[in-house]
Amino acid sequence: MEKSKKVEKQSSGTQCFLCRKPETIDQGSNTASNHKETLEKLNRLRQERDNLDMENKQLKSDKTDLQNRLIQTEKENSSKQSNLLEKISKLEEQLGCSGEDCRRIQQEFEKFREEGEKERKEWRSKLMLSKKKQNELNDEVKLLKSTREALKEEVKDLKELRQREIDNYNVDKQIILLKIQLEEAEDRYRQLYEDFNAYKNYAKELLEAEKNINRQLRRTYHQR
Repeated sequence: MEKSKKVEKQSSGTQCFLCRKPETIDQGSNTASNHKETLEKLNRLRQERDNLDMENKQLKSDKTDLQNRLIQTEKENSSKQSNLLEKISKLEEQLGCSGEDCRRIQQEFEKFREEGEKERKEWRSKLMLSKKKQNELNDEVKLLKSTREALKEEVKDLKELRQREIDNYNVDKQIILLKIQLEEAEDRYRQLYEDFNAYKNYAKELLEAEKNINRQLRRTYHQR
C-alpha cells in the first residue's frame, strides 16, 4: 500500500512537472525509441490488468462457492444432530438404558456437537478474513488502474508536446521520469498478482479443510 501511495505521489509530481516553465530541449536520436518503449510498457500493464481482473472474478466465484458449501454443511450437520437426538430418545425407550448409560451417550453427543460447532466457527472466521483480504486487493487494483490512467494521460500530453516541437522543453527528461514511474507501477502490479495467487491457494486450503471436517462428521455419524 505504501508503494502504491508512492506511485500516486510521483504521478502528481509528474503533473506538476508538466506545468513548469519550459527548459532547454536536448533532442537526440533515442527520443523516439524511449517513447516507443514507454508505450510498450503501457500495453504490458494493460494486459496484466486484464489478467488480474480475470483472477479477481474467479476469486469472487470461489468465495461464493465456499459460502454456499458452508450453508449446506450447517444444514446437514443440523439434520444429523436432530437425527442423533431422535435416536438417543428411541434408544432410551426401547432399550431402557440405565441413567449412567444415558448420561454417557448424551455426553458423547454433546462433545461431538461442541467440536463440530468449534470447527465451523473457525472456518467461518477464516472465510471472513479471506473476504477482507479480497476487499483490500480490490482497493489496490482500483488505485493502480487510476494511476495507470494518469500515466496514459501524461504520455498523451508528452506526445502532443513532442509533435509541436517545442524547442525549450526537455522531452527526454520527461520520458525518463515517466519510465521510472511506469517501472514502479509494473512492480506493484507484479506484487499484486503474487498476492492474488497466494489468496487463491489459501482459498483452496479452506476448501480442503471443509472437506476434512465433513469427512470427520460423516465418520462420527456412522460410528454412532
